[in-house]
Amino acid sequence: MANPQIENGFTKIANEIVEQLARTQLSGYESRILWVIWRKIYGWNKKQDIISISQFQKLTGLDRRHVQRTLNRLIERNIVTKNGYRHYTKWAFQKDYTRWKGIARIGTSVANLGTGVANLGTKAIAKNGAHKRKRKETNTKEMILSQINNLKLQFPQEIRLLVTEYVELVKAENKTGRLTDSRHKRIVLELCDIYHHHPNEFKAALQITVDNGAPHPNYIKKVLKSREKRVKAQTEKKEIRKKVDLQRTRGELKKMEKYEKGAATNKGGKRRIREIIGKLADKMGVSKNESPS
Repeated sequence: MANPQIENGFTKIANEIVEQLARTQLSGYESRILWVIWRKIYGWNKKQDIISISQFQKLTGLDRRHVQRTLNRLIERNIVTKNGYRHYTKWAFQKDYTRWKGIARIGTSVANLGTGVANLGTKAIAKNGAHKRKRKETNTKEMILSQINNLKLQFPQEIRLLVTEYVELVKAENKTGRLTDSRHKRIVLELCDIYHHHPNEFKAALQITVDNGAPHPNYIKKVLKSREKRVKAQTEKKEIRKKVDLQRTRGELKKMEKYEKGAATNKGGKRRIREIIGKLADKMGVSKNESPS
């Protein structure tokens, strides 16, 4: 059975403050936090003291987020003050109750009290809403940056370095020297699209684009088109040479067959001619017995 005694320690609070608190609208969390502050300050005959968030948690049983939110609300109402920062925050109770917000003073109506509390709640909601918007913006930024990194992983390592140089050139062209995250993402998406359509020629085209300092998708496409034309022309040239060589080979083969038919009975001469005809036929990819067309 509990048996608390004053001899074991007590907290001195002025009666005037107790009477004023009776007129003050406090939430359950606010009351619990205030009792911790009174115990740590007035219980040790101090005016202020360092109280960590973990101490508030331990003595009230509240979650860390609720403790922090309640302390901020008490500071806004000017019931509690703090000095210092982070782990060295000193908390104090504002004894001058005329500075408190959201209380019913003598001669005022309950309606005024409700208005004060409502205004305080509106401010808290507005601040909380702004915090949520900021957190949402942070989450969106992190999500876009993650998407950009995933897009860059689609490129081989050597192309990734060129993509980075390309983006830096785009930044340099901008007046502010910066890029928004959404714009950065669009640029990488454009490069990914071009890369998937031209995987073999993309690296060379991007290198030319970076070397010429022209970071534009249309310039890359123009370089790719020019290279494709050059490759096509070289391929056509090779085909023409192949056809010419084939025609020459066929002509030589016909001549050798004529020589074979009209050759003398010299076995050595005939054998030599047949060997040449065989080589020519192999070169053309036809059988020795087939006549070239």
